Amino acid sequence: MTILSGLVNVKSWEGHTRRLEMTKQLYQDFVALVESAQESYSSDLKSMHNGPVNAYLKVLASTGQYDQMHTVFNTLPSTGPLAANEHTYTTVFQILSENAAKRGDFADVRFLWRRLTSSKTVSVDSHVLRAAISALSRGRREDHELALEIVRTHTGLDSSAKSRNGSIPITAQLLQTILELCNRTQNYKDCVKWLQVVMDKRIAVEEEAHVPDRANISQGLLAYVFLAYQSYWKARVPGSEPPQALSLVSYMIEKAEADQITGKAMEPTQQHFELLMAVCTHGYDWATLEMAFSLCTGWDLTAFRGLQQPSSPALKKREFKINTPVLSFVARAAIRTKDPEIAAQAVRILAFFLRSNPYDRFEPLYDYLKSHRYYKNEMASAVLMLDKMVKDRKRVFRDEEEERRWQVYVTSALSARKEAVEAEEGEIPVPFVEKRITELWNNRAGPRKQRPPPKQHAAKTKQ
Repeated sequence: MTILSGLVNVKSWEGHTRRLEMTKQLYQDFVALVESAQESYSSDLKSMHNGPVNAYLKVLASTGQYDQMHTVFNTLPSTGPLAANEHTYTTVFQILSENAAKRGDFADVRFLWRRLTSSKTVSVDSHVLRAAISALSRGRREDHELALEIVRTHTGLDSSAKSRNGSIPITAQLLQTILELCNRTQNYKDCVKWLQVVMDKRIAVEEEAHVPDRANISQGLLAYVFLAYQSYWKARVPGSEPPQALSLVSYMIEKAEADQITGKAMEPTQQHFELLMAVCTHGYDWATLEMAFSLCTGWDLTAFRGLQQPSSPALKKREFKINTPVLSFVARAAIRTKDPEIAAQAVRILAFFLRSNPYDRFEPLYDYLKSHRYYKNEMASAVLMLDKMVKDRKRVFRDEEEERRWQVYVTSALSARKEAVEAEEGEIPVPFVEKRITELWNNRAGPRKQRPPPKQHAAKTKQ
């Protein structure tokens, strides 16, 4: 049994025909052993389980023998050590998810869910629920609708203001799968609503579990980026989303500081900082961006409104990089206000924080905003735009040295833009957040006012 489980870790079966034949023989021997124990009512039955069955199904799938995998699964007995259980269904959902995504057909996934819910011997737990929702989230609209129905039925979360306790308590991992489903299917309102329901403890969560966790908050912030953008273009004024996103990060900080032992797991990361800045920028909310920057770094951006020298913040426990993506959000948010005073403030901010290197080498280490070269180009464009917006130089710079330094940045920006223009199509990948924002713009504007993809680099997107 142990050997079968170990064979799951084989990365490639190519050229290992003999090993595959040995695996099939091992499985047949295991089945024969179980059947023999059942016939003789052996006491060994108590220690037998279907782990080898699940391992064998994975091996068949990894070698592309999906028909054989289905045959083995469909012929499993209804009782005994060989019977399918929650772990088996979880395994098969994961297998079907990959295969269905390749074929673009999730009918097998939907059928498997119906088979599971009609079973009298297998119950739905959080693991199989996660696997089913995750698989369906990769499908089409009908698959998404089924996934959302599953969430409502088994967790108690729904689209109304009220939520009820479902049959399965929420775990951080299950909540993550649900929130990812919402963002993938563009149900952003449900994403933040359901996250808030869990935060308010209005629904049953797993005992002694940290729910929500940092990954859950990231999904909430991601949803707020798109909601903030939609809200602004609906009313042409900043909506409530940036302050709500700021409250999310404040919630994390409060939880982290409340318990020095377990609170570390809720400490905000660079990811949360940059997503929060994205919410403020795409929500056209400069005032909240100032507060967000102060909360995460300790620096007071309002101190840059005049020519006074800003004071360094007190030492903080949170270490965030004021890097290219962060400062590009600051610059873009300032430009979007169309306010010359805020533009001048942004110039002072950039001149201050870009003193060592106007285009630093820090790169986000996660998916949603990942693309240092993209934000380097955004920063360059913003520097050139701000330079045009600033008219009276004497009212902007504190001294000639600062003005000279700014001019160096402008020159560097010109070089960076030239490099971006000369880059091959797709060479500079567009981050998922920025690509989705462009899609939202195009959906809002209609076919006659389509915005071109960000710059000329949209052909290749990392998600």
